[in-house]
Amino acid sequence: MELQQVLQRLQGLPRPTYLVGGALRDQLLGRQKNPLDLDLVLPGEALSWGSRLAREWGGGFVVLDRERQIARVVVPDLTLDLATLAGGSLEADLRQRDFTCNAVAMEIHDGQIWDPLGGAADIAAGVVRMVHPDNLTADPLRVLRGYRHVAQLGFRLEPQTREAMRARGPLLGQVAGERVRTELLGLLAEPGLQALPMADADGVLRCWLPPLGHWDWARRAQSFEPRIPEVEVALADTRPVKWVLTLLIVLWEQRQQLDACLGRLHFSRLERQWCQKIVDHLPRLVELTQQGAISNWDRYSLFAAMGKALPGLIWVARAWPVENWQVWLEQFRDPQHPLAHLVPWLNGQDVMHIAQIPAGPEVGRLLGAVIRAQVDGIIHSRAEAVQWLKNLKRHPGTQDLA
Repeated sequence: MELQQVLQRLQGLPRPTYLVGGALRDQLLGRQKNPLDLDLVLPGEALSWGSRLAREWGGGFVVLDRERQIARVVVPDLTLDLATLAGGSLEADLRQRDFTCNAVAMEIHDGQIWDPLGGAADIAAGVVRMVHPDNLTADPLRVLRGYRHVAQLGFRLEPQTREAMRARGPLLGQVAGERVRTELLGLLAEPGLQALPMADADGVLRCWLPPLGHWDWARRAQSFEPRIPEVEVALADTRPVKWVLTLLIVLWEQRQQLDACLGRLHFSRLERQWCQKIVDHLPRLVELTQQGAISNWDRYSLFAAMGKALPGLIWVARAWPVENWQVWLEQFRDPQHPLAHLVPWLNGQDVMHIAQIPAGPEVGRLLGAVIRAQVDGIIHSRAEAVQWLKNLKRHPGTQDLA
């Protein structure tokens, strides 16, 4: 959907209605991001107009801030955020914004540009410049947004703005973890990763994260071909799991703190589980690939330990680098592979019945022995597993249960 087409459909909104923010900035740069995400400032009754647009366009409607009259309309390939003019005038509204590149407005009916702060010139020059230091203090999350703009727009950070952002880094500790996570994800995804070292060097993330590193490893992981589709999908919300895996990489030297960091930032339980499994088993994968031939038991043990997180392990590991990682993925993707997706001939209930023992540690020990025999090719059917276990109970000293 083209911006001009959307603006044409919005001509029924009251005069003056202004387009502000990223979509206008992109237009001034001669580009457009899809799907479109438009910020509109109305003279009044933004909630009522948002609800009306949602009905007319068959979209979803969400009140984001009832007190400040901010609403969102979502239709396929388009998000509209509608807000009521703040401060009593357009200039007052623009002076409350974060950076001059976001403080330009265009009236949607006549196309007139309003630029009281020189934002258009900064856009043309490729500069991220703060509107006022107090605006960063009012919402410290804008500090992270500034670094993201540097990377995603290819702009440079004006020196006084950088100093003001650096000074306000500690204020990020006052921001809710979910909000910090959302902005941090923009710095973990390409091209945002280009500015994350700058943010780390300026210390603005210290109240949330320990010192970061392994930038080359993180860049290789994100750019490595072919891509691994399993990490391009989301485990929570809509964020690809590879973004949190990038955080794992840059926190590798501080990995003992990783789970606590992810918890404070409100990453999901599944994301945290994937990361912890990778932390626990990446050294083992590296060791196995360096030793040459890998036994069936070692291969099965790693598949069993990683489960569905195995592609994440490979995504992180192949930029280590780890050789022959394709084999692991091929076997994982084969639902019939006897090691990657082993179905034990017996379960715990079977063991208790056959061995005539109650629930307890002995059941797990015997079941592990049966699975080991299955993996090593000693038994090939349920009947053989039953007989093997009976023999084991009859002559416990004749079998290696290691």
